[in-house]
Amino acid sequence: METSWKYRREVSAQVTSMSDDVGAFVTSLWKLWMELGYSDDICCERLRTAHHHISELMAEMKGEEEGAVDKLRTVSKILTEECQDLAKEMNIPFKEPSHSKLLVYHESIKKQRDELRTERSRRFKEYDILVNEERRLCDCMRFEATKFSPKRTASRRKAVPTPEELDKLSKKIAELQLKEMTRKKQFLASRNEILGFCQHLGCGLAETSQEEFIQAIIAPDTTSFVLSLENLKALEVLRKRLSDQVADLAD
Repeated sequence: METSWKYRREVSAQVTSMSDDVGAFVTSLWKLWMELGYSDDICCERLRTAHHHISELMAEMKGEEEGAVDKLRTVSKILTEECQDLAKEMNIPFKEPSHSKLLVYHESIKKQRDELRTERSRRFKEYDILVNEERRLCDCMRFEATKFSPKRTASRRKAVPTPEELDKLSKKIAELQLKEMTRKKQFLASRNEILGFCQHLGCGLAETSQEEFIQAIIAPDTTSFVLSLENLKALEVLRKRLSDQVADLAD
């Protein structure tokens, strides 16, 4: 209340000052016209001209400010509608700013729009990362990738992943990563045994008929081995066969 009263006093003082300035300006002009010897009609005509120019200037300033208000209202309306759409897409509540001042409202709604855009982008980025990781894991273990996609609803015109959907996919990937780790451990253990058996037997694996499979076993890059159940079973068969050969040799 104190700030508002101070503001009103300042405005009133400015209006009074402007009125005094215009009055002093007209009085000065009138004295000059009298000194020049203009007739009263000419003085009145010049006074009307001065009044017209002042009115035009004020009207121009008023028009510029009205244009700024209209533009700000239009931009704010567009921002508000975008916020509403983004909120619907992400299935989150949207609370419109309660500020009555246009500049404050505009800054507030613009900030909210930017935050919603950032959240939308973050979800899509996380979704892409998760989908790519799931695809990698499924390719590695010969699983069929989940045909996962965010669900559309009446309130979600675009399928932006929800936190619940991202969490579900994350848990699925965690399960796959655990399986990958278990199978990788099994593969490395069997691989080490197989290489040890071959060294003991003085034979190589490259000459066998399953060349591609064998090359994946002996390759320095252990990630080239596909961790499918079929490959792991074949690996165990090979390990068992070489183990029996070593045992026979010992006998």
